[in-house]
Amino acid sequence: MLQLPPGRPEDEVTSREELVAFIAQLRDDFVERGEQWENATLDRFLDALAAWIDASPA
Repeated sequence: MLQLPPGRPEDEVTSREELVAFIAQLRDDFVERGEQWENATLDRFLDALAAWIDASPA
């Protein structure tokens, strides 16, 4: 599976493959340390994701 570079991978997603890798890395991070996430439930995470996408430049 494609690995994104360290740092801010959300700034590096430019293809479908990179999006898949980014989501897989999010899942792995949640499994390892989900209790530290600000939005540790699916509904809170999806609400925050929608807000982040809405506020992002097109």
